[in-house]
Amino acid sequence: MSEITRLKVGPRMSQAVVHGNTVYLAGQVGQGATFGEQTRSILQTIDALLAEAGTDKTKLLSATIWITDMSKFAEMNAVWDSWVTPGHTPGRACVEAKLAAPQYNVEIAVIAAIYIDKKFLLLFSKKKRFLSYPFASRPRCAKASESSPTFAASAPAAVPARARAAIPSKMTANRKQANAIWKGVSPSPGSRRRAK
Repeated sequence: MSEITRLKVGPRMSQAVVHGNTVYLAGQVGQGATFGEQTRSILQTIDALLAEAGTDKTKLLSATIWITDMSKFAEMNAVWDSWVTPGHTPGRACVEAKLAAPQYNVEIAVIAAIYIDKKFLLLFSKKKRFLSYPFASRPRCAKASESSPTFAASAPAAVPARARAAIPSKMTANRKQANAIWKGVSPSPGSRRRAK
């Protein structure tokens, strides 16, 4: 089973939950006097949550929108249409509903994919606590200093923020381990299993 990571965890709910290569956002509400202002506020929050999960609006899979007055559908859509990326629009449903508090007129929940470029291979050995991005930083992987946090700084932007944050500042990798990972082999001594 893939690891589950929760972002902005509260006593009742998390604002985002990552499972595998998918992130599920909780319904978001925003500030503002009009439907358009609230929609704009919500979409800014969604952008921030997606970025924290390591993805963006071009990877949206689906969206569900609740509005309290369907006569304001066009006003909400004007903001939505200017926000989504052409050619990357998600599956979407919009329904009229009464929301949790009277000041809220719009609520939006989205699901998005998390994409890591295949050329950046992320391997983690719990036994060795060894984390590496060999295609991006192979020489540094081989010569990393124990006192140098260069790995965290050199992690590619395509890798999720939560993964970049996990990169240890002190690396003890030697050239043999680096080359083993480069070739897709587990760094564990004597192991010939292919990295998944």
